[in-house]
Amino acid sequence: MDIAVLAPDVNHSMLNFAVEGRAIRFGLSAVRNVGEGPAKAIVAERANGPYGDIYDFCKRVETSSANARVVESLNKAGAFASTGWNRRQVDSAVEKAISEGQVVQRDKAIGQTSLFDMGGTEESFQRIYEQPKLPEWPDHVIWEGEKEMLGLYISSHPLQNYRDLVERYSTLDLKDTSNLKEGEEVTIAGLVSTVRVISTKKGTKMAFLRLETLLGPSEVTIFSDLYEQKSPMLVADLVVVCVARVNYRDDKLGFVANDIVSIDDAERTLTKAVHVRLHPPRQQVETLDKLALIMGSVPGSCDVYLHCGLPEEGEVVIHAPNACRVSATRQLRYAVEELLGQDTVYFSAGMRLPSHQAAKVYQQPKWKQRAEN
Repeated sequence: MDIAVLAPDVNHSMLNFAVEGRAIRFGLSAVRNVGEGPAKAIVAERANGPYGDIYDFCKRVETSSANARVVESLNKAGAFASTGWNRRQVDSAVEKAISEGQVVQRDKAIGQTSLFDMGGTEESFQRIYEQPKLPEWPDHVIWEGEKEMLGLYISSHPLQNYRDLVERYSTLDLKDTSNLKEGEEVTIAGLVSTVRVISTKKGTKMAFLRLETLLGPSEVTIFSDLYEQKSPMLVADLVVVCVARVNYRDDKLGFVANDIVSIDDAERTLTKAVHVRLHPPRQQVETLDKLALIMGSVPGSCDVYLHCGLPEEGEVVIHAPNACRVSATRQLRYAVEELLGQDTVYFSAGMRLPSHQAAKVYQQPKWKQRAEN
């Protein structure tokens, strides 16, 4: 629905999920290991002012509510971002901050006055608790922490690093699956989330794979023959492209894998189309004649699509005739870019565009034919 979901934050989140502007802010109680009690304590104390940093937080929130486990879980979820401290900085100071907080709270409980209560300034507070000069954790560590604490990725998504390849090599549109037909072949690009392996009656192994895509999760069945070949690739957090056929069972949509490749091998093994960008200055007969000669020098099976930018109409895509199909080679890429400029050619798996390639005819297994009859 294109509604942003914001990470939990000690200075902004409420107990539960809440509307914040045009976005939804993650509730503190929804963070793993936090729960309702600590979340209420954090929100209640915040009425006295925003938390300045991890030390200020541990000084003000009772240790009984914000113990080490709670603080570490909040940090993995990115909940201290508004204090100006990154996750790695908070992690390096957690033990000391909790210890200092316990001293302050104990002194308050027995009525002792601290330096700050006697007029210590914010400046002196900052000098004592200096922010460590540490860079943020690597992306994969951040993503692992968010998935562990929130059940999903908030700050970004591991697939964002591969977004261009994912969009070019995934032909499955999860927003509209109503037109998918039994046996139709699709490619699904996603992050391996879970792998469930079982033993068959024959003693072989097969697997059920959950792929997290940019549009949501997909469930893929991997039968024994393919599992035996590809099992090393069936590892959590690996980005893969799965070539699969549509399979309906009890009217529920599913997919059966025909092949699985690493995202890094997608262009080499799954390319079915060549796309050429023709900007207005290049849309001339002489240029098109030269382009035709280049295409004619590398005949093959890939469809060719010309993406023509027009001032008023925007982009118009022209599907070249069947006789113009080519091979997606480096030679072709270099020649086209020499003629039209850098980034004027790219390869894909078809991107759901019409194709001259004959659709594969799928024969239902005999057991399924008998079941339907």
